[in-house]
This record gives sequence, C-alpha cells and structure tokens, in this order.
Amino acid sequence: MKFQFEYIFPRPFTRIKTKFTLVVTVLIFIISIFVYFFFPTWEKKQAMMAISEKAQSIAQMAAYSISPAIVFADSEGISQVITSARQNKDLAYLFVVNENDHLLGQFAPGKTGKKSFYKMQKNHSISKDNATYNVIAPVLSQGKVIGRLYLGISLRELNSRVSRSRKISGLVGLVIFLFGFIAAFSTSKVITRPLDMMVETVKQITLGDLSQRAPIISHDEVGRLAESFNLMIESLEQRTAELKLVNEQLYKENLIRKQSEHKYFSLFNQIPDAIAIFDKKTKQFLDCNSKITKIYGYSKAEFKKLTPFDLHPAEEKSKVKRLIDTRNPEKPNRYTHLSKDGRRMDVEIVSDEIEFQGRPAWLSIIRDITERLQAEKKLAKEQHLLQSFMENIPDAIYFKDMEGHFLRINRAQAKRLGLDDPKDATGKTDFDFFTEENARQVRKQELRVMRSGKISVHEQVKILADGNESWVSGTKVPLPDENGKIIGIFGITRDITERKRTEESLKIFTEKLMARNKELQEFAFIASHDLQEPLRKVRAFGDRLWAKYSDELGEQGHDYLLRMQNAAARMQTLIDDLLAYSCITIKDRPLVKTDLSRIVREVLKDFQIQIENVGAAVQLEKLPVISADPLQMRQLFQNLISNALKYHRQGVAPIIRIYNGTTGDKNSSDQEPLANGFHHIRVEDNGIGFEQKHADRIFAVFQRLHTRDSYQGTGMGLTICRKIVEHHGGSITAKSRPGEGATFTIKLPRKPENDI
Repeated sequence: MKFQFEYIFPRPFTRIKTKFTLVVTVLIFIISIFVYFFFPTWEKKQAMMAISEKAQSIAQMAAYSISPAIVFADSEGISQVITSARQNKDLAYLFVVNENDHLLGQFAPGKTGKKSFYKMQKNHSISKDNATYNVIAPVLSQGKVIGRLYLGISLRELNSRVSRSRKISGLVGLVIFLFGFIAAFSTSKVITRPLDMMVETVKQITLGDLSQRAPIISHDEVGRLAESFNLMIESLEQRTAELKLVNEQLYKENLIRKQSEHKYFSLFNQIPDAIAIFDKKTKQFLDCNSKITKIYGYSKAEFKKLTPFDLHPAEEKSKVKRLIDTRNPEKPNRYTHLSKDGRRMDVEIVSDEIEFQGRPAWLSIIRDITERLQAEKKLAKEQHLLQSFMENIPDAIYFKDMEGHFLRINRAQAKRLGLDDPKDATGKTDFDFFTEENARQVRKQELRVMRSGKISVHEQVKILADGNESWVSGTKVPLPDENGKIIGIFGITRDITERKRTEESLKIFTEKLMARNKELQEFAFIASHDLQEPLRKVRAFGDRLWAKYSDELGEQGHDYLLRMQNAAARMQTLIDDLLAYSCITIKDRPLVKTDLSRIVREVLKDFQIQIENVGAAVQLEKLPVISADPLQMRQLFQNLISNALKYHRQGVAPIIRIYNGTTGDKNSSDQEPLANGFHHIRVEDNGIGFEQKHADRIFAVFQRLHTRDSYQGTGMGLTICRKIVEHHGGSITAKSRPGEGATFTIKLPRKPENDI
C-alpha cells in the first residue's frame, strides 16, 4: 500500500538552525550585557568599601587627636591636626566645629569642598556630583560630645578607574558576542545537516521503500538518533512480515474458535471471585467457575441443577424476584446466601447481560463479604467505643498532623478552646486559640516529640487568646501510620489549675508549719537547757541539807528529803532526754560514711558490765556502711540494746541478735518483702515482749507500758530512736508478742557507694 507524501517546506523561524542560532545569540548577548554592567559595578562596590574604611579611620584618628585641642581652645593644635590629615592625597576637605557648630578649623581647597560641607546632611554619604565620600565623626572628651569633624574623601580616581573598566568590559562583551554568534551559526549547521538527511530518508520510507536507511555521519546524539531510527525501520519491516502471517492464520475459523475457548476457560477459572451464568428466561444455572464449588460446597454438576432462588433464604426470595433481571455492573446488590450445609454468608453480586451458547443469559460475579462485614462491625464498635471514650472523658483529647493542624478533638478540648462544636477546630492550629508565645512553645514541644518518637509528659501554664490563664498537665504521643512512619501527634491535656492552687496553698502552709516546728524545737531546746539550772540548785541544796541537818531531820524528814532528791533526779533525766530529742534536728551535722558494725561494737563495750551481770548473749552480724551521723547512730543502737537488756524475762538469759535483713533472714517471722533502696537492720531479743496493739504507742513521747517501780526510765528512748531514723530518711517498726520477745526493724536509705 503506497502513501502519498507531501513535502512541507519549513517557515523561516521554524527551522532548528535558525532557532538554535537565535537562542545562543540571545544568551551570549545577555552574558555580554552582564559582563558590561556587573564587573564595573562590583569593582566600584569593592573600592567604595575600602574608601569607607579609610575615611572612617582618618576621621576617628583626627577626632581623637583634635579632642585635647578643642578642650583647651588650642587653635594651633587644631591646625596641626588638620595639616597632618592633609598628608593624605585623597582628602577633599576637612572641617572642625564645636558643639555649637562654630567653625574651629578647616581644609577646603576650592569651592567644591565648602559646597560639599554645607550640603552634607548625613554620615557615610556620597555627594550629588559623585565627587566626594562624606563622613561625620563626633569629637568626644570623657564620653561627652564636644564637637564634630566633617571629612570628605575624593572619588575622582575611583570614578576614572570605573570608567576605564566599563570601556574594557564593553569591548570584551562585544568580542564575546561576535565570537558566540559565529560559533552558534557554525554549530547549528553541523547539527541540522544530519537531521535534513534523515528527513529525506523518512520521505522515501513513507512512499513505501522500507529498504532506505538514515546515514550515520557522527556518533553523537544525532548519530544515535539515526541508529535508533534505522532499528525502528528494521523492526517495522519484520513486524510487517509477521503481521502478514498472522492474518493468514486468523482466517482459519476452527483454530480461532479453539483459542478463544481456551482463553475464556482460563480466565473464567482464574478470577478470585465466584462466577455463575444462568439462563435469562428459565433462570437455570448454565455454568460456573471452580470458586463456586469452594464457597457453596456443591459440585459443578449439582450447581447446574439449581437456580439463583435456591441460594437465598426464604425471607429474601421476594427481593430476589424483583431484582434478578436488573443489570447492575456499577453498584453491586447485597444479599444473604446459603451454602450446601446451610451456613449463611453475606455476598455482593454484580450482574450483567451476555450471550452464552447462543442464548441470552445473566453473568453474576459473587463475592463473599462475610469476613469483611464482621470486620466492619468490629471496627464500627471500636469507633463507637472510641467516640464514647472521647466524648465522656473529662480530659481534653486531640489529634494533629505534622504541621500542627487539628484533625480531631473531643468535647472537653472544644470547651477549653471556647468552641461549641469539636468539628470547628479541624484545620486550625494553637495559634488560633492561644497567645503566640504559648502556641510557639507547644509547637516546639510537638516537633521534639515527633522527631524523637518518644512520649512527653509535662506541666505548663496555658494562656488563651482572651487572656485567661490555667495550669495543664499534657501528655504528647507520636502518632504513627501502619508502616510506623510518624504522621502527627496525639495528646491528652488535663486541667490541673485547682491542684496547682492547692499545692501552692499547701506549700505556703508547709513552710509556715516548718517555721513553727523549728521555733518549737528551738524553744524546747532552750527551755530544757534552762530548766537544768534550778534542778541543779535543788539537788545541790538537798545534798547540803542532808550533810548538815541529817541528824535533826529525823526518819520522816529523811523520807521527804529522799523523795525530793529522787524526783529531782527523775526530772533531770526527763530534761536530758527532752534535750537529746530536740538536738536531733537542731544540731544538724553533715552525714558521713559510717560503719554500723563498728558503731554497735563500741556500744556493746559500754554495756559490757551490764551484759555480764544479766548473763546476756549478743550475736552481731555484719552491718552495712551507710551515710549517716555517727553520734545519732550510736544513740539509736544504745537505746535499743539498753531496752533489750532491761526488759528481759526473769530467770531467762537475754539473747540479742543484730543483723542486716537485706541479705535474707530465714529465722525471722517478718516475711514482708524488702523495699528496694533500703537497708533492713533488725534488733531481736527474747525478752518480755508486749501486745502488738501497743506497737505505735511505745514510740510516742513519755509513753510507758510498765510502771516506774517495775522498770526505770522516762519513756523517751524509743521516741528518740524514731526521731533519729526519720531524720535519716528512714523508718522504724516493732513486732512482738507477750513472753516471746520483740523485733525492731530499722529501714535506712541505701545509697550508691560513690555517694557515701
């Protein structure tokens, strides 16, 4: 088949050669203009920077030198400074005035300098005639302005140099333009010649001569284009021959029909959805794919004996009869189907009219959506739960994108923002509701959370745009997508204004309480200290009374005097204990590294005689080294060991065990788990014990479980023990039963060895 070819002559400005030459020429012209204007301007700018520095330097030096002359009204000194400045050949003029603008000295050759001076209005300016660069420098004395110095630097040499530079740049630009135009014209001919030859080849091929090939003149892009063009012609020649053979084969009707049937059955069975074809008139199934048998449990032969009505439950058959002849390829219908074993399933069906085996039929594509509907119901339930949670929780909840725009908020957040509907916040940012400073801080926190991928919990003051202030506790969580990429942020905000106010009130109250406590402790210390003096006098005069008048007092007098001395002694003991109790917090000494084993051994040495008198056995295991006040630790164990020796059972030798419960204790009845970060030091005895209900009472001030006649003491020993332990950040407890002894557990903070 021959094609008619009409050669189209290109218009003047559509030729590639013309376009290329024109574009390159314009570019070179732009470059030439750039060279002409840029370099002189750049050179002038650099020179002006040097002149500015020079002028400023001369002005500052002259102002510094002339300051004393102005202070002392030394006209000769002013003239000397001006003469020295005139040594600079570029100096155009120099004027010196005092603070009242009275002229003190000048250098102004010609009228130009004077004219520039009187017209000069601002510092670092260039005169209108472009002849001078003007500088105004203040003359200072002891930080006070006493005059001004007006100075001009000549720009004559600079202007001359810039003029020469422009001429040279113009000449260079002209040379570049001419050379570029010639090069562009020559290059365009080299490029377009092979293309013209290819156009001629295309003309011959269009006329039907497929044997023509484009000449390959070079191995550049144009040459590669010619090679590709030739390959295309060879491929076209080969495809033309193949097409001829295919057309011959397509005329063989039998082969065409077999190929079509094979493709139909292959596609029919490979589609993942179930496909069924039924007669449009009789509604009998004519064919189905293998997916049908898997979904419904029927064999293909069994399925062909059914109609669509057999797949639906009774309550849907009226709907099916109404819609069965409806074509719906765009929007599927949703039904309930029954499998062979009676299992119900949700399906979507798309139906379309076709011709099958020479008769009209319906083709239905059936998709089992049971699992999808269950997932949708589950998702809807979860969304309902989420919605209920968001709407009913009193905390404010929000979701934001990467740019800080609100995606969704709950009603609590909407109320905080002053909105009636949470949807009104969508697309807005914190800058629409809070002050700019607050919004900027929040944005900075959100960016830090999204970049680090870590949760942030913080408290801060929020100031709304209307000026209202509130304290909030905020939790910000990075919001990832299904691939783990951070796409935004999720936040929960709780208004803690009332809590903060309460904390502030509590803080003030605590400070006042601590101050009062300190005053009371100091008062107790001073009072107990001062009370000792009259007691000493009572005891001293009692001793003198006994020594001098013992014979005259008689038996009853002796009894009265003895009772008085005993009462004074008990009072002295009470005051000493009270003084020791108050000293625990008043005389606050620094905590040092303290070996508790060494402390206990020293205490046992002090009790050596008493231990031997009662036949006591003391078992001391290794105790820890802690950070503590050694004197208070000594007082603590002294009181506990003294009680263990004092309250022993008659006829039973005391047994005292002191050990560190942190390392494990198989024999102790105390089975509570050891708290992390604490040493559990226990002091056990087999003494008289006490009722467990009195475990707290024994630590109270002046509390005793026994009469003074049975056991001596003031009831302050265990009170002092508790005060010492609490002063070290710990606690002390007691467990006991009558007749079975007692166990005192001391919990003291455990610190790293480097901190001790």
